[in-house]
Amino acid sequence: MKVVLCMLALLWPMAASGQTVFFDDFEGNTLLPHWLQPPPSHWEHTVSNSMLNVTALFSPGIPHLGSNFSAIAAEFSPQTDFRVDVWMGWEQGTQPHRLNLKVLGPGGNPIIAGVGYRNEAWSGEVLFFSGSTQGVSFPAPAPGIYHFTIARSAAEFRFYLEGNLIATFPDTFGTPAGGVQFFFLGPVSEPLGAFSIERVRVVPAPGLMWIALPLGLACACGRTRRSVTTNQGA
Repeated sequence: MKVVLCMLALLWPMAASGQTVFFDDFEGNTLLPHWLQPPPSHWEHTVSNSMLNVTALFSPGIPHLGSNFSAIAAEFSPQTDFRVDVWMGWEQGTQPHRLNLKVLGPGGNPIIAGVGYRNEAWSGEVLFFSGSTQGVSFPAPAPGIYHFTIARSAAEFRFYLEGNLIATFPDTFGTPAGGVQFFFLGPVSEPLGAFSIERVRVVPAPGLMWIALPLGLACACGRTRRSVTTNQGA
């Protein structure tokens, strides 16, 4: 496994109050059974080189955007305070183009928080949002793989990109987290700029004071950003 992941694994027991409740680093050549996924006719993807690569979308999506979409989702035991880390990225693509990670309540509803990338009728931007009423966005970095973090503790959300605190919102509902969803959207007729997910992890959050420790270590170790894979596959 990667050096930084191993170092974080050693440090995390000092920071976390419980075991990892969900983890996938996309080893092997197929999605694991914990993912609820669309039928093959709705998308093309590969699992290789420790990544899920989404290379085509066929399911009719949002008519006024002229888009197709797909999604995968997984459940875990409900968590009041939690931290979600995901390493995911995108290629340059034709509009519309969207990749989101959403944290869901038990049973798949409601959407508690999310992070992601979109490029539609405006310039590309990255998004950080809590529920449906609080959010912030700013211009997206260049295509590639990035580390996003969503953390909730003491009725507060914190959002990080590459270890940097981006936004803080109060948690006004307190709904337990019970799942994650990756949402993919792309153009109907133009080539899709591939999406990739390298790793996702959910752990109980012992308190926001601990978040800076593993995030700071990841930055200090100089984790290498990987290019999004472009090879096609079914």
